[in-house]
Amino acid sequence: MLRFIHISDSHIEAGGSTNNSSVPEGGLQCDKACKNARELRSVIDAINVKISEGLSVDFLAHTGDICNSDDKKNDNGSSFRSAISIMDSCEIEKVYVNGNHDNLSYVTNVRDREFSRVGNKMEFEKYLTPELTGSYSARFDNYRILVLDARPQRVDFSAEVFSKNTSISSCSSPEPDGDQPADPAGYLLPTELNRIEELLDECKSQVVVFMHYPPVKLDCSWVDRNMCVSNGEQLHKIFAAHADKISGVFFGHVHHGIQAIVDNVLYVSSGAVSMQFDTSAHLQKHEISLDSGAKFSLVAIDKQRVIVKQYSIGCFETD
Repeated sequence: MLRFIHISDSHIEAGGSTNNSSVPEGGLQCDKACKNARELRSVIDAINVKISEGLSVDFLAHTGDICNSDDKKNDNGSSFRSAISIMDSCEIEKVYVNGNHDNLSYVTNVRDREFSRVGNKMEFEKYLTPELTGSYSARFDNYRILVLDARPQRVDFSAEVFSKNTSISSCSSPEPDGDQPADPAGYLLPTELNRIEELLDECKSQVVVFMHYPPVKLDCSWVDRNMCVSNGEQLHKIFAAHADKISGVFFGHVHHGIQAIVDNVLYVSSGAVSMQFDTSAHLQKHEISLDSGAKFSLVAIDKQRVIVKQYSIGCFETD
């Protein structure tokens, strides 16, 4: 059996602290930064407690938006380092996915560090395409791990590319001054879709997919309009054609725990570490959910079943 922890959307900000005894000076923005860091710490602490009690876990997967400011060109990586310092206190292997608020170079660096650690069982296999290093396949025992980076800004898309290959109205290419706006919709190049199909065609083992953006619609107006992979229907068709090989597609981005089975393909999002969004079907824009507290999931997979147990940690409150 494969067993892993799934977390997402920690949104650590520069200036965050994990000191629970006080709230430093700096007003509401500092308070928010500290809250997100403390929420991540509370989740990692809870996972460590379960492991110390005897829970066997193969790895931890963070499906993106590790940080909340590293998409800016003037960010010095402090928020990412803060996040990783907290994550490192959990000593199991880790999988990191690039989110729309992350810096890909930071994510790939920590990913490569994970693969280089002596004793780790996760084995890097290959990039989907040599020039796009955020998407790759790996092996863990008898399972194939497929990580997909669908953030449009991971490459320099030109206006021509967008006009020919996608109808995304909300996506934009990087700004001329080098900033990379954190667009909410994802996109996969045709070459990437082809490589995913080829990989699944040749694969003889079960596949577990990790990505940040949801590939399918989730019965929520604002999510379905703004947050999905814009050409997700093409990706889903590939998954559906190989449904017997895919144990599950695990993602984040929507800040809410959702499970959906579409054409025999299981899609699972983790609730967020930072804050939860209301994904009621009628909502036209995102709203903060009353379901507060940091979330994580424990996922167990074998040949006959997939079991997802979702946990909630009491939210941090200030006096």
